[in-house]
Amino acid sequence: MAEAPIPHPETLEPLLRRYFEDVQVTDLSGSNIKATCRRPIALPTGEYERAFEEEFNMPYPNGFRHDRHPELVGNLIKLVVERNESLAN
Repeated sequence: MAEAPIPHPETLEPLLRRYFEDVQVTDLSGSNIKATCRRPIALPTGEYERAFEEEFNMPYPNGFRHDRHPELVGNLIKLVVERNESLAN
C-alpha cells in the first residue's frame, strides 16, 4: 500500500473542510503545520465503516488479517451515529 502524500499548507485546509465546518491552519514554521478543526461534519455511516475496517483490520504483507475487529467497529459505529444525531440537533 502506498503512503499518502504529506499535505502542503495550501492543500491541507480544503482537505480538512470535507470533515469540519471550522478549519484554521496556522503555525507554518519550519516543518510544522498546526490545524485546528471544530464542528465535525457528519458523513454517511458507510464511510466510517470502511475507515474503521481499514484501520482496525490492516492486512499484513502476506495478506493475512486478524479479523478480530467487528465488535470494536460495531461499538464505534454506534458512538458515531449518536454523535452525528447530536450534531443534527
